[in-house]
Amino acid sequence: MRVISFIAVIVGVCLMPSAVGVAKLDHDRRLSELDRTLLAETDEHSGALDNYFARAHSVVLLTANAPAFARVLAEPGSRVQKVRRQSRNLRDATHQLGYLERLYPASIGEACFIDADGEEFARVVRGRVARAANLSTTE
Repeated sequence: MRVISFIAVIVGVCLMPSAVGVAKLDHDRRLSELDRTLLAETDEHSGALDNYFARAHSVVLLTANAPAFARVLAEPGSRVQKVRRQSRNLRDATHQLGYLERLYPASIGEACFIDADGEEFARVVRGRVARAANLSTTE
């Protein structure tokens, strides 16, 4: 009986490194699979962000070069006077902000016309034009 117990202990001791090796291989395989999954998700999200910022860059360039915005800034008077006056130029600029929302409904929920001093001349939120009293002077 002691011989059988002794043989069982020896076999058990011999099998332990094999069990540890199999566990290590399984662990490494799972880590490798997780790494591949995370890398694929990172690439997907990175591509989506790159596309979003490329579109945003295009929108900013197109909008910044629209003549209505420059004409509003060139008009005489303070921001408050320009906003109260609601000139054709400001109406055109506001219309262009609203068009941006229609052009990119899933991406743009709010479009604003803000000068270099942070003063807001116009804002369109989900198709609604903000009233002059609601425009910010500290954006």
